[in-house]
Amino acid sequence: GGGGGGMGGFGGGGGAFQSLPSPAELDRIVKLETLLPKPAVQVADVWSKYHEDESKGRVGSTLSASHFSRLAANAKESPIFLLPVPKPGGFLSLLVQCQLPRLLVTTVEEYRRSPIDAVSHLTLTYYTELSTSKGLVLVRGDLLTRDHLDPFEAKAVVKQIHHYYTDPKAYRNQVWKFNHNTAAWSFTDFLNELGYKSG
Repeated sequence: GGGGGGMGGFGGGGGAFQSLPSPAELDRIVKLETLLPKPAVQVADVWSKYHEDESKGRVGSTLSASHFSRLAANAKESPIFLLPVPKPGGFLSLLVQCQLPRLLVTTVEEYRRSPIDAVSHLTLTYYTELSTSKGLVLVRGDLLTRDHLDPFEAKAVVKQIHHYYTDPKAYRNQVWKFNHNTAAWSFTDFLNELGYKSG
């Protein structure tokens, strides 16, 4: 009989990956001493310029330290969320899984099939090294496959995730409900709020 499955699901796809998730330490991406003398606004600017080349499949973003602490608390309280992304002729339902310092974005379909082996198509890494000195948390999204999202869509997804995990009302009405009061959460209402037509 066949051997045990072990940690399946990773590294498959024969070269489909654009890049591995980013390292967990900011210093391995950019030298901290080059950022420390700069004011927060400039740091944010350097970070977004650094990620401008979309062909690399990376997205750079920033959050204020206070927004990040809200996101972290909410991610702990409500670790998963469903996010539809508009596609020609409809939309694709993504599933966000919070495992800070990373957030993993897979498709609902893949997650339903196998929560453990579901491929993360987009992985966000949060860097808090500058949160005390600059009041800034740097965020990097890595598109690990191009199966479902392009860099432009990935940017929009990052914005949506941050909105729903940091805006108190949006979090309460959607993310919290999705995790803690599923019966009261309506996918159709959510689609309408996002301005997508369902069906």
